[in-house]
Amino acid sequence: DHCLYICLKDAKGSGTGILIHSKHVGNIRQHHFVSDRVIAVDIRMRHRTIRFIAAYAPHAGYKIEDLQSFYDSLCFITSDARAKGYISILGGDFNTQLDVGLRGSLLNEYANAYDLSIANSAGSGYTSDSWTFCSSVGVKRRLDYIMASSGLQVVSCSPSNSIDMNSDHRAVHASFILESFRRNAQRKRRRVQRGWKPILDNHGTPQAYHNDLHTQLCAHTPATLQSLEKLALTAAVASTPSNPTDTFIQPWQQPAVQELLQKTSRQQQQSREKRGSKTT
Repeated sequence: DHCLYICLKDAKGSGTGILIHSKHVGNIRQHHFVSDRVIAVDIRMRHRTIRFIAAYAPHAGYKIEDLQSFYDSLCFITSDARAKGYISILGGDFNTQLDVGLRGSLLNEYANAYDLSIANSAGSGYTSDSWTFCSSVGVKRRLDYIMASSGLQVVSCSPSNSIDMNSDHRAVHASFILESFRRNAQRKRRRVQRGWKPILDNHGTPQAYHNDLHTQLCAHTPATLQSLEKLALTAAVASTPSNPTDTFIQPWQQPAVQELLQKTSRQQQQSREKRGSKTT
């Protein structure tokens, strides 16, 4: 039998669900009810674990705090999958168009932060092969998306009329090649540097890092915790030279210490000269 995971809680006008085909039910490892808008199911496939995530973003009638809470939940479940080395495949109604307003920016920030590719990003979003939502007055837009870890090769992804959901939204279908993920994932793997500290100037202040962080904050306004972390990392990389030992100033090289050493040396020299004159 097929298996349906659904989360409605006590909320009205929201809820998410994931339907698992009977041939994969035996490979289910865990399910996660993060909120009434974000749920996930982990399934083992061909020696890899895939986390399937369903999401339903609040529409423009909700407060901005509700939208931020939605992305916080989404970031939590996605970062957990990445930390465990899982592949992520996500589908949902994001109630926004790509690159349109704050909501579109949040969607792009989220996808970029977790290295997710939007499988159905091609097209204008208004044509028959790209729109996913039709309003009561006939306006068609693309609001529903499928995203996946960028190591997966997308075979196809498009809206479908083959499933009648009795809704103003169309289903979106995507196919991926799972075998391609291992090679691409290893190519993108980077070593994580731990215990990083900013380089201090002569006054003991990480001014270079502060300047780069200020520049990043002026250029980009982070809307999620993940985007803030990425911004701070960008500033750290920009303020760190390729060879930090070249610019690191040892304590005895500080100007104040050097001045004190020179002063002491002059006093010692004067003292030796005075002793020499008394001897003669």
